[in-house]
Parts: sequence; structure tokens; C-alpha cells
Amino acid sequence: MYVINDFAINEKYAMNLFRQIRWSDGVYCPKCKSFEIIEKETIHERKKYKCKTCNKQFNDLTGTVFQKSHLPIGVIFYLIANFEKKTIQQLYDETKISRKAISRIKNRVYEELK
Repeated sequence: MYVINDFAINEKYAMNLFRQIRWSDGVYCPKCKSFEIIEKETIHERKKYKCKTCNKQFNDLTGTVFQKSHLPIGVIFYLIANFEKKTIQQLYDETKISRKAISRIKNRVYEELK
């Protein structure tokens, strides 16, 4: 559980919510689009999968704007929810996540929305 300014972030809940949205039609391979998937392990609430068709391994974040981030998805949701309300410096002060990482996430999200 992460706490930012007395706001508790439940990573398990946040990742389950993300997974429900991402895989609303079922888990499929981002490479070949096959639904023939083997669920492997879970690391930091992120599930890993292997495609039976093309043997590609992937996780819940593969192919999304979040795929290269090592931050918990709940913290990323918090940042996204506050990009319009707070400066990067304010978000840094609250989260102690580097300003560079916050800027990178903001730029990726805004680029995706264009």
C-alpha cells in the first residue's frame, strides 16, 4: 500500500482495475493477437503471460503507454489524475518520484491522447 498525502493507494486493486479494462475481451498476445495464452507468474501485481501461438512473453503493461515504467500502476494513476491540478514540482514533493520520471509519464500520456 502506498500513501501520498494521506491518500492510500492499493496497488492490488489498481492493477486489477487496469487488468479489467485492458483485457475486457480476454487476454491476447500484443504481437499476434492470439487468445491462446498461458498465464505464468505475477510479479509486483503484474501478471506475465506466454503466447502459445508465437511464443512471445508479455505482461499486463506490454503495448501500453505504461510498459517501460517501473512505478506502481496506482501511483501512475495518481499522477495522471493530478497532472492538470498540480505542477511537476508539487507532484515530486508529494511522491518523491523524480521530476524526470513524472515528466516522462506526463509526456507519454499526453502523446497517446493526441
